[in-house]
Amino acid sequence: MEKKKLKDAVSWFLVVLVVLLLVLPYLPPSFGGALLVLGFATLPIILGNVVAAVIRHGRWRWAHIVAVASCLPMLMAYVPLIPPTHEQSSPTLRLVSWNVGNFMVSCDTMHQAARHINHLSPDIICFQERPHESKVSWDDIREAFPCHPHAVRNSREDEVLNLAILSSHPIVGSGERQFEGTYNRYLWADVQVGSDTVRVFNVHLQTTGMTSPFCWADVPAVLANATERDRQASLLCDDVDDSPHPTLLCGDFNDTPNGYPARRLRNELTDFSCRWPLSGTFHGMGGLLKIDYMMCDQGIQPLNYHLADTPWSDHKLQMGEMAL
Repeated sequence: MEKKKLKDAVSWFLVVLVVLLLVLPYLPPSFGGALLVLGFATLPIILGNVVAAVIRHGRWRWAHIVAVASCLPMLMAYVPLIPPTHEQSSPTLRLVSWNVGNFMVSCDTMHQAARHINHLSPDIICFQERPHESKVSWDDIREAFPCHPHAVRNSREDEVLNLAILSSHPIVGSGERQFEGTYNRYLWADVQVGSDTVRVFNVHLQTTGMTSPFCWADVPAVLANATERDRQASLLCDDVDDSPHPTLLCGDFNDTPNGYPARRLRNELTDFSCRWPLSGTFHGMGGLLKIDYMMCDQGIQPLNYHLADTPWSDHKLQMGEMAL
């Protein structure tokens, strides 16, 4: 009897975790800290329910089968984009998005990275963690990208976490949102491509505050940062909804594929930066964390997505190709 009670308790626990996963993107951002672990534990939770569905019987088996089936959309966050066919007449865009880690606070590193990016021939470049003007000047960055004469950057030059959008096409409008009490923000730019206009969001959300190796003293800051990050993602979703143009969104979310920010934004946009499990975009934490993303709305068709590993940042470079 005691063994049966223990099995039932484990089954209840696994099913409740799935319910929390399902409702996560619909909860207020204030729950972010309390439910942070769900994003990291999505795959183990699903696997636990698969095992339970095999070994349990009767109604519990069916409960776990339903739980696993409900999680199938979450698993799509780990299925890479299959390039579709598209009409050759459709205008295409190539977008590079990269957390450059301040170019290691070196103008020489910036020039090496610029040569690599220019070789890729992107139409639009989005930088997160652009170095402060006093470290690597904005004029030097502009000169390193001669094929991208149109550019915007954040209006308040902070010590860290500055952003920039560079484009080979005219920028006909731009704006930003600075998150109060933080260095985090996002830029948007309306880029005119022929007769079309695309709104590009370049995003950097609140950092985790987690150190490597992990220290228990970090936990309060990590939970508080998760709540702030979820609040920022909610505000971002509101601005994405208000966009009058087809939308491209990219940047550093500082959260996992099934955490609140990515799940919340997938309700509005198509995430075409999906990767196999354990294929990360960040070199730290054993290279297992995917925290950088590219998304678009229905007015844009994703064609390709690639990650490039380089020695010039602690993040991998994202490159996507899209048809308008």
